[in-house]
Amino acid sequence: MTSSERGDAFSIEEDKLLVLAYLYVSQNPILGINQSRDRLWSRVAATYNEQLAGGNSTEPRTTKALQCRWFNINKIVQNFSSCVSQVELSRPSGVSEKDILDQAKALFKQSAGSTWRLDHVWSLLKDQENFRSSNAILPNFIPNCGNINSSQSDYSPNTESPTPDFGGLSV
Repeated sequence: MTSSERGDAFSIEEDKLLVLAYLYVSQNPILGINQSRDRLWSRVAATYNEQLAGGNSTEPRTTKALQCRWFNINKIVQNFSSCVSQVELSRPSGVSEKDILDQAKALFKQSAGSTWRLDHVWSLLKDQENFRSSNAILPNFIPNCGNINSSQSDYSPNTESPTPDFGGLSV
């Protein structure tokens, strides 16, 4: 594959595995402290590909591919988090969590012009500090991903699922 070609789309399970690998490496008190961006992503890629090899026949992903996918997921989830926060701020009493998410999805569609399709990673990221409020900070590193298509639908369903073990985090 040349540097201008895109690889296969990420499956739902690969998205989950990427999020878990990123959280594991970035929040590990031993690994995550004072490491360079390159070292962080090297460790994320190694963790991701080790877990992928253990449960799936999918080809390993490059560090750049993982960075680009994480950037897209992060950007979309940050926007959705803002929608959730906006709905919560106007929350009438008696509204359920499901109602809040439904209203946030409608608001996301209205503001982003696309349908929310990342429930599979929202469940992993919604309680993380960076995604708790509309003031969440976007990462200061935007990898050179070429023409980033922020479409949320660039995954293909995959019934084969790796079983990651990330010290208490689970898919």
